[in-house]
Amino acid sequence: MRERASRGLRRSSEACCECPRVLLSPRVLLSSRVLLSSRVLLSSRGLRTGGASSRSIAFGILLMLAMVGGSAGLTSPVAAADLRTAQALLRAGDYDACRQVAAAEVERGIWNVRWPMLLIECQLLTGDYAEAKATYEAAAKRFTFGSIGLQIQGIEVYRYNDQPERAAEEQARLEERIGQASGRFLGKENLVAIGRYFVARGEDARKVLELFYDRVIEADADFLDAYIASAELALAKHDFQLAAETVERGKRVADGEDPELFYLESLAWEASDPERSEVALGKALEINPRHLPSLLQRADRAIDAEQYEAAEDWLQKVLEVNLHHPLAWAYHAVLAHLRGEEGIEMLMRAAALSVYANNPEVDYLIGKKLSQKYRFAEGAAYQRRALTFAPAATKIRFQLAQDLLRLGNEEEGWELVRWTQRDDPYNVVAFNLLELFDRVSEFTLLERDQLIVKMDPQEARIYGERVLEL
Repeated sequence: MRERASRGLRRSSEACCECPRVLLSPRVLLSSRVLLSSRVLLSSRGLRTGGASSRSIAFGILLMLAMVGGSAGLTSPVAAADLRTAQALLRAGDYDACRQVAAAEVERGIWNVRWPMLLIECQLLTGDYAEAKATYEAAAKRFTFGSIGLQIQGIEVYRYNDQPERAAEEQARLEERIGQASGRFLGKENLVAIGRYFVARGEDARKVLELFYDRVIEADADFLDAYIASAELALAKHDFQLAAETVERGKRVADGEDPELFYLESLAWEASDPERSEVALGKALEINPRHLPSLLQRADRAIDAEQYEAAEDWLQKVLEVNLHHPLAWAYHAVLAHLRGEEGIEMLMRAAALSVYANNPEVDYLIGKKLSQKYRFAEGAAYQRRALTFAPAATKIRFQLAQDLLRLGNEEEGWELVRWTQRDDPYNVVAFNLLELFDRVSEFTLLERDQLIVKMDPQEARIYGERVLEL
């Protein structure tokens, strides 16, 4: 019997184990048998067995979360209040004002790593990638202590300056730094940032959820970013109920004034309650009319509804904020394909890849949208391109698997589904597909001329011939 993960990321009724309340160096943890103990694996349900992931040199810091430290680079209450004001500008979509405030504080030399990080966030949002690089490199020289979150940000900065070698170097330095870190120096901002980093690397989702995000929330129930990261993770694994529940908890912390929460709420309810999803998306854009994920989601839904002019209008709003936004140009490539304009499609794809040439998200998005329009062969071709940039990306592999199954390439398709479920045991859709495969594999195959019918064995014996005659 194939051993599979339980559905979703939600914890079972069994209580999570209590981690020892000690602070250990990752170098000690990595060589310790405690990481391989079943007591540390939280719950036998849904977790991979056989020890720690061979991909991770840094998962040894998990036990350090038993005591979440303070945040590096804290300043006076007045400075903290100013930072909250600047962050409120960001949430409201006043990116220029937020950027001016952050740049002024960076120029003043305020000793708080959050200011250059906020400035970089604004610069990345508005597509000023070269400026983000300059800001990052100056900040990296200054904040050499307690700035793991900044360093993770730096990887994105180099990618969007189309410098993959520098991004790889920064990633290697980051992993070395995480391996040498001590728990007492990892504040909650850094812990959430590291959790997101591990998720992007494909580490065990439930461990990240329970030993990073949940522990941060236990230490500070008002830390909003931990709720947002938890909801993002639940959505990525198709656990929409957990995502919706987490968003509700986050909304209580944010007093309902963060557009990201309403955007995530919209995604959580999209499949089961479209009306509620639309209300949430509208609320996100009410709070921040320039919220890029929400604008892109409007364009996505307009394409689904074949409202192509409306989609272009939404994409124009994105490009007014960030002329170089890769996903906006990827959606334009989709629209060109649907209009039969192959040359324009290739130009739009080139524009999408102009700042980050090996960005797998571009081809993944184009292919996914084409598949949703029943262009499975074209969608599969785009997913194969995306895999050349990110060969280990489970979501790309799984999308390709679904395309191949719809094209009748069952052998490769089912193998990719099994591969996805092995690497991503919390992917609910992959789990359900394999359950379906197990059931269908027991069916009786009936053939006549070019007609092939699969039926339950008992039903096939009773009226299988009558079905073929129909």
